[in-house]
Amino acid sequence: MTNRVATVIRCADLIQHVYSTLVSVERQTLGCGEIVLVTDDSTPAPARDWIARLAAARGLAAAHASASHPGAVRNAGVRATQAPHVMCLDSGDLLDPRFHELACAKLDDEPDVDLVTSWILLRGPGSNRRVIAPLLKDADADADVGAAGDACDLDAAIGNTAAIHGASVFRRRAWTSCDGFDESLPALDDYDFWLRVLQAGTRCAVLQLPLLVRWMREDALYRRSWEAGPHAAAIGTLAARHASLFGRDPAHALIAREAVLRGLGARYTELLARRDTGLEEIESLKARVADL
Repeated sequence: MTNRVATVIRCADLIQHVYSTLVSVERQTLGCGEIVLVTDDSTPAPARDWIARLAAARGLAAAHASASHPGAVRNAGVRATQAPHVMCLDSGDLLDPRFHELACAKLDDEPDVDLVTSWILLRGPGSNRRVIAPLLKDADADADVGAAGDACDLDAAIGNTAAIHGASVFRRRAWTSCDGFDESLPALDDYDFWLRVLQAGTRCAVLQLPLLVRWMREDALYRRSWEAGPHAAAIGTLAARHASLFGRDPAHALIAREAVLRGLGARYTELLARRDTGLEEIESLKARVADL
């Protein structure tokens, strides 16, 4: 077992998914490293006791955040560990067994890289599976708008809040030098952190494999950051804080955002057609059942 990567697992109120997330970390080919289970005020009191017992039984750390905002939870977990590399997971996230190993290899080979992200395997509803690759390249590059690449620079991150997912691996020194995650943001604290790290002059490498697995669940923590209230409040704060970044090339940022929205529009149309086909099939089967 090695302790090169510390994994912070945000439990929140999704206690039913903590165990599966934990097992996916324990199965890493590099070894499970340090693991800390972090609760907050949204975690029911009986569940906190269960988390503490689970951590003690498996030789893990447990911590309790003073606030329920995701940045506060992440910071509490990072402070409870010592490994040189860190990743923060939400309860329900699953890791490919190679994630830690491949991320550490990238950080070892490229000293100017402080962040390592990956593609995402999105599962559900039902048996559906879809690989999500971040949209990184712009119209000025020698590639189509929205093409995926093996690196994410500051311009790409400015144009796409989802270019670097929340479970990316980062160097502890980057967390220290950038004063950690903003604990006041109700959402997008990870996006704010990635911007500050990249603005410091380092790079983000992209592992072109779906190493993070997420399920399409209504209660998923990553989906809560999309809710209108928290998202709008966070965007307003970030727009003011990073005005110089967003304003240095507004056309680029808007074109990149338009590419993301076009992709979402196409996906919505596709899913709408599939829904209509499914509804037609249901009605046909109902008629057949009535005949029988």
